[in-house]
Amino acid sequence: MISAAAKRIDGARGALGASVTVALLGALLLLGVGPFPAASQEEVPAAGPPLSLSQRLTAQGHTVAPDEAAYLDADEQVTEDFVRLLAYVQMMMTVPPSTEGWRESLGNFLEAMVVLDPERTPVPPPESLAEVHADAVAYRAHLSSAALEWLHGVEASDPAWMQRGMDEYGAAEQARLAWYKALYERYTGEPAPGP
Repeated sequence: MISAAAKRIDGARGALGASVTVALLGALLLLGVGPFPAASQEEVPAAGPPLSLSQRLTAQGHTVAPDEAAYLDADEQVTEDFVRLLAYVQMMMTVPPSTEGWRESLGNFLEAMVVLDPERTPVPPPESLAEVHADAVAYRAHLSSAALEWLHGVEASDPAWMQRGMDEYGAAEQARLAWYKALYERYTGEPAPGP
């Protein structure tokens, strides 16, 4: 009898302890999640379409001349064509080559990337962005060369097809880094940080 009563008391303590714990956690959450004063809240920008490169630079407080804005925004679209296809190629890298249609699909993405013109310049760059332009063209040219090497590997059914274009892909990434540095230096007037 004593052991049955002790069990009921321990059970009641456990239930009471759990109830108190839940109540305390609830109170802490309520206290911690309360509204913040309006003065400490930052204004959230309205949702809308993505900003172009010149708009992002302007939003960061940089002055972008109209001829620079026209060039940067047009060139951004040329690079976007390469990057979009590169994203599809990278997605296909995760699919087993034995998957039906893999070779044809990957080949189509690579062929589309190879035929893009890395030097296409819908709007000529102003002199102030000559270095930025050279780096953008180098990035796209190396991506195109990598795609061609990958395509040759896929067409040859080479299981190591990815390795074929890795040197060119590495050079593309170096050119992209140089592009970021040139853009940084142009709009900040300071040397770019890093190596």
